Amino acid sequence: MRLVTSAYEKNLTVGHSLVLSGFAEKENKKMKKVLAALLSSIAIIALCIGMTACSTTFTGTWKLSKMTISAAGVTQVIEVGKEYNGMTIAADAIILEIKDDNTYTLKGQMSGAMGGEQNGTWEETEGKYYFVQGTEKAEVKMEGTTLVLEETEGTGSSAVSVRVEFKK
Repeated sequence: MRLVTSAYEKNLTVGHSLVLSGFAEKENKKMKKVLAALLSSIAIIALCIGMTACSTTFTGTWKLSKMTISAAGVTQVIEVGKEYNGMTIAADAIILEIKDDNTYTLKGQMSGAMGGEQNGTWEETEGKYYFVQGTEKAEVKMEGTTLVLEETEGTGSSAVSVRVEFKK
């Protein structure tokens, strides 16, 4: 066992410790920078998710995406861009505008029952949205980024169900 170390060994040990402490300090600074960048990235992602959620809110202009009509055991699906009875259905065939002032306008560019304009108000109750027209109240559902209106008239074999899906 050696009790005395040479000056060279002492200098080597001190120098080595300084190099290691300098290395640790540099690594610590790097780690802090990485951590700061990571936290910034997480904050930006959270902000983007929040903005995306805001951009898919209930209000705004919605256009027809798909319509499903069921009657007497027969179901007909009408999709935008597809042909139906010799006519190609466009997204602006039915436009729903939901305004911040709690009003809505549903405009149908198609002939027949889906033509014309319907106006009313909307409300939010316990996280659910409803269209109100006179004394009638109908729930409007959000399914991801799709807004859905559903209505059934009649009962039994004479029932007619309509489901209209909209996208922004």
